[in-house]
Amino acid sequence: MPPFYLMAKTDVNGANQHPLYAKLKEASGSGDLEWNFGKFMVTKGESVKRYPIRTAASDTIPDIEAAQ
Repeated sequence: MPPFYLMAKTDVNGANQHPLYAKLKEASGSGDLEWNFGKFMVTKGESVKRYPIRTAASDTIPDIEAAQ
């Protein structure tokens, strides 16, 4: 079984935010993340959709299927 890699704590908001989150928030036209259960969908590295924190992962399936 492959190892499970853990990341260090990452800032998702503010002056020290990780560049990945800065790009995701910019591309989706959204502001700060409220909680760590926020979801982003990236298709072909171009379009981004952000889902509210209370969105169940199963509720993203229609968007995933439409993007294929």
